[in-house]
Amino acid sequence: MSDKPTFFFGVGAQKAGTTWLHRYLSKHPDVHFRSIKELRYFGPETHAQFKRQAKRLREKMNQKGGRKIAASEAEHLVKRNRMTTDCAEFLELIASNEIDVANYREYLLKGRGNLQLVGEITPNYALLSQEKLKQIASVGDDVRIIYLIRDQVARLWSNIRMIHNRNKPSNLADLCTNGLKHILAGEISKSEGRMFARSDYTMTIANMRQVFAPSKFKVLFFETLMRDEGAAEVTDFLGISRRNGDYAEVNVGEKVSYPEVLRGPALKFLRSQYEYVAENFPDLPAVWQKNLMESQQ
Repeated sequence: MSDKPTFFFGVGAQKAGTTWLHRYLSKHPDVHFRSIKELRYFGPETHAQFKRQAKRLREKMNQKGGRKIAASEAEHLVKRNRMTTDCAEFLELIASNEIDVANYREYLLKGRGNLQLVGEITPNYALLSQEKLKQIASVGDDVRIIYLIRDQVARLWSNIRMIHNRNKPSNLADLCTNGLKHILAGEISKSEGRMFARSDYTMTIANMRQVFAPSKFKVLFFETLMRDEGAAEVTDFLGISRRNGDYAEVNVGEKVSYPEVLRGPALKFLRSQYEYVAENFPDLPAVWQKNLMESQQ
């Protein structure tokens, strides 16, 4: 094992498997993550956004520290103390309101020991400009990126369900169907616009390829990720030992049947994304192949 670590960054579209990937790697014996799930360090563009980041972390510290823990829950106490420490140190890191790659690197490395892989998973790094991606590339000598993507029709519907189920409405199916109709009509809200940007595979892949060599950038499909072969693709790319995992899907959300009458329009709406991915990654999962052909009819 090399004395120099490999730095890993996980990004992805919403509802494309980043939570599962974080859970899988967090349990891997060759991997060191800080306990904050999404650092978002390279995301903020203004001082105001840094302040919102700090507020979020303070709230997380309060949540972790507020519950009394019995002596029998020693493992939970250790986790809580670690989270509190990690949050406090990250607050110090972002206090300057400026990106400091050297200090960020030290933050990632603290507590690493001799583990090979360090890094973080922040899905919305998919939105970063090439300039920001170059900052990520400068974190170490060996920086690797995994970008998770999911069949667009399924991903869009999953995302719509998540958005409209936040307040647990009784008419969830109607809200989701109407939400999809508005999107297909081009009536996209600000939050939906950010959602689409994170799912603009064309933009993200093009930007990543301008910054990272092919050997350092990997696109993986949600549909083939949560199985032995998918886990092997992850570990082989990152240069760590193979480990099987728990392949149960995470954050599934409330089930709502897809309105079949809108399936054709949705495929037409997303056709360019299907064609771009097919052109660049010909070995598509079966559902991608099916939806690509239907989008072109």
